[in-house]
Amino acid sequence: MKFRLPKQGFSLIELLVVLTISLTLVSTALVGYRKFSERRILSDSLGEIRDQLRLARSRAIHGEKPDSAGIPPDTCNQLLSYRVEIEVVAGGTDKIVSVPVCSRGDGPRKEHEIVGVSLSPVSGWPITILALEGTVSQAAVLNVSYGSNPPGSVTVGISGNIE
Repeated sequence: MKFRLPKQGFSLIELLVVLTISLTLVSTALVGYRKFSERRILSDSLGEIRDQLRLARSRAIHGEKPDSAGIPPDTCNQLLSYRVEIEVVAGGTDKIVSVPVCSRGDGPRKEHEIVGVSLSPVSGWPITILALEGTVSQAAVLNVSYGSNPPGSVTVGISGNIE
């Protein structure tokens, strides 16, 4: 009579099959997470740009003059508008710049960096947001891109609406 030991453990083939399936699932999850992360960064940046444009429009509508610190006296007796510019920096961080335009010259620039994305002004930049009205001189479109995602866009209409 032959004595057989009970089978213990897994064969090499079984372990390789389980390892291959596990690695396939992990790599699929990592690719999905990367795409999700890129979409999130793009979405957050679009929201940040819209917020900065709405802030400049709000300042214009309320006639908010720049702080007097660092500017010559009587430079901004009367606020005419806010000018919003896009600064595209090659190899660096792009910026949204708002400048109060006063009756006797420009006030100090307020720069806001938009980190990690690429800004591409399509048409209508810089825009001028008229004081007390909030309307703009011309419609403008700004494309924002990041990673392999299709670019998002921010549109400023003549009436000042920001989408």
